[in-house]
Amino acid sequence: MTTLGRGGSDTTAVAMAAALKAECCEIIKEVDGVCSADPRIVADARPLRQLDFASLSEMCFWGAKVLHFRSVELAHSQNVPLVLRKWGGARHSTQVMKEVAGMENGKVLAVNSMARIEHVEIDSADLNQGFEKFAQHLQQNGLPWPQLLASAFTAEKTRIMMTCNSETLDALLRTLERSKDLRKQRETLSSVSLTCFGGISSDLPYKAVQILQRHGIIADKYVLSSHSVSFFVPVESREAAVMALHSLI
Repeated sequence: MTTLGRGGSDTTAVAMAAALKAECCEIIKEVDGVCSADPRIVADARPLRQLDFASLSEMCFWGAKVLHFRSVELAHSQNVPLVLRKWGGARHSTQVMKEVAGMENGKVLAVNSMARIEHVEIDSADLNQGFEKFAQHLQQNGLPWPQLLASAFTAEKTRIMMTCNSETLDALLRTLERSKDLRKQRETLSSVSLTCFGGISSDLPYKAVQILQRHGIIADKYVLSSHSVSFFVPVESREAAVMALHSLI
């Protein structure tokens, strides 16, 4: 017996569609497809009727709750077209495919966020030893691997930035209280991410920083990838940052 964890039902549906060589896989959710932001935070969030796999995978990795990013990656690798829609709402849906024609490269598609980002500091001789100690700590305490976001090594300390569901993070932080070499580092942060179609434009991080500054929000750091730029902000600024950056869409 095994468990697939969060997103297991989505991943199972995609795997079955691939095995059965289905024309597409329909995922029925409580929301009307994929939106440009969480409608509970941004009232005028726009529905996205067509997406490519790369963009949706990036959105889900950085906090979009509509699908787990593992299921999107599986659909992409197995070339299974996805349709996301609300039950009884077949007229409105989001279609996910390999290529979307007619969309401008660099266009900001969505703003997503993660409510809770934690940092763990590990005494170590180098980054490799830091990760080895972290892996041993998880195994000894029966904890799953969290979603790792970034890491760094300076002054004989490895620092790992991560997220996961709150129950797992709480359990991890409790075990750190008994550890000699591992500890919680700094205050909890939130992430706010802009996902772009085709790739981000070179000045997008600067534009986003300016918008955040105008709203009195100072980002602690940002992480850049080919499809998204993610800012890490104080927890209390998360929703304000999402609403402010949605103006770029």
